[in-house]
Amino acid sequence: MPEARNRRGATLIDTVMAVILLGVAIPPLTQLFTEVAAHDADHTYQGAALGFAEAMLEEIVSKAFEDPDLPTRSFGTEEGARIDFDDIDDFDGLSNTPPTAFDGALLDDYGGFTRSVTVDNVTSGDPDPLTPAGDGTTDLKRIRVTVAWTGGKGGELTLSTLRALLILPDISSPLDEAASAASAAVLDSTTLTLDLVSDFSTYALLESFELSSVGASSAVKYLDLATKPIWIGSGSGVSLPTGVVPLNKGTPIQRAILQGSSPTLECGFAQAQSGSVTYTLVLHFTNGSSSTITFPIGW
Repeated sequence: MPEARNRRGATLIDTVMAVILLGVAIPPLTQLFTEVAAHDADHTYQGAALGFAEAMLEEIVSKAFEDPDLPTRSFGTEEGARIDFDDIDDFDGLSNTPPTAFDGALLDDYGGFTRSVTVDNVTSGDPDPLTPAGDGTTDLKRIRVTVAWTGGKGGELTLSTLRALLILPDISSPLDEAASAASAAVLDSTTLTLDLVSDFSTYALLESFELSSVGASSAVKYLDLATKPIWIGSGSGVSLPTGVVPLNKGTPIQRAILQGSSPTLECGFAQAQSGSVTYTLVLHFTNGSSSTITFPIGW
């Protein structure tokens, strides 16, 4: 007969030892899982708070430095509803729990969040939050957006930025027109570039343009300044835009020509060009000045 194998089941001692080992191991593992879950939840709250703060900052900095409807400098909210706010300090003191959309609608899913805004006038040499200047007394404003939350471990974060009042000098032409014209060059059969050479002591903001030509030319599709779009056209034919054309793309910073700079203006046409064409480009600035650049191009 084959030899019988020695078979032994789990003894009481084995069972007791297993229970003891599990009792020792499970609590730390449970605590670890709990801490990981809480950590993930905190990151979720922080991410939502950062989104609320960034959205509010973007909304505020899109507004004017001073109320465009008032002849003299003022500070504080002149409008009744946030949807009507039209300058930076209209937002001073705004606070909502939960945060609201720009039209005042409550974001009910975020009841544990509070978003508040503080706007201060500060001096350029000392923008310390503890020593703000008097309201409406300087050309520099600090914007602070604070978002606090009660979920998870709770917390708060604050984002801040500065905005200055732009005062442009009274100048007839912000550009060195001859130097700008001399830089004109062809990239390919539909694209030309020229450098807008600064000729002034501060910076100016582009507002609109006029473009005409002697010789055949197709419709303009776009204008880019320093690779950023500042105007997008809808033309696809053979005619240049007529009259003064307002820029329709880009932020004020993207339309700025800084002191001593020479950003490249790229002009794209709807159809391939050929032959010799002389263009006249008139650039209009927000301070009422303009620069006229005339340049020949051989396509």
